[in-house]
Amino acid sequence: MKKTNKKEKIIVIAIVGIILLAAIIVAVVQVTNNNNVENSEYEATITGAGSSLIASYIKAGVRIGGITGTLEVLDTSDANATAEDILQGKTAYVDGKKITGTMQP
Repeated sequence: MKKTNKKEKIIVIAIVGIILLAAIIVAVVQVTNNNNVENSEYEATITGAGSSLIASYIKAGVRIGGITGTLEVLDTSDANATAEDILQGKTAYVDGKKITGTMQP
């Protein structure tokens, strides 16, 4: 059996490091690509005994791992009420934010 010298060990460690770095870069690119999917349909492989994928957690019309989403997102961006317009103690959502009324009854 051939003895490896210090220089050969350093080269092997460097090669392994480069391979690991490349694997990390590929994984980051895949995650980034998956996070940029909107209003798209794609298949994912689910592994393991259980899955936390629930249709009501996935945007309506998006298909992940064989599960089609049912989540409806309400667009409140055109609302213009202010806290002064809403009775005191009552709440509403305006532009995606919950506000509590301050108007005296």
